[in-house]
Amino acid sequence: MYTGKAASVTRVLNPSNILRGVDAYQHLPGILHLQGYFTEQIAYPYFVDAYRQNMINAFDNANGQMASVSVYLKKINQYVRMIMPTSFMIPPTG
Repeated sequence: MYTGKAASVTRVLNPSNILRGVDAYQHLPGILHLQGYFTEQIAYPYFVDAYRQNMINAFDNANGQMASVSVYLKKINQYVRMIMPTSFMIPPTG
């Protein structure tokens, strides 16, 4: 639901499945986060938990857990937003 992709594409059909590959990076909370919005998830963890579903760079706070983002990564995100006219996410390599 967060990705805008069909469950058959992401293969996330129930709480035990996780997002994999580029799907873990391409989601609405991540786009909003890159645009400077504060993103927070408040939900019953069994049904939806960003960390258990492998949603990377999605929320500042998810079910009471603060995301640990380094100052260096924040600076990179600011630089990318400055030089890119449109927002999109690039998954890390390696």
